[in-house]
Amino acid sequence: MAGRIKQMRAELAGALRALGVPGDWSFIERQIGMFTFTGLTRPQCEALTARHHVYLTMGQ
Repeated sequence: MAGRIKQMRAELAGALRALGVPGDWSFIERQIGMFTFTGLTRPQCEALTARHHVYLTMGQ
């Protein structure tokens, strides 16, 4: 399972880079565990949920 999570993290970071999304996305690949801190704002998270059915926790 850990390998799958690493693979998905690498694919997400790669997709963000390929799309030209500004920022350094390498932190996604460096973090460990099932969750990652995205740095997205609450409105950005809400937009992902409303438009794409991507559900994120709103932990502090």
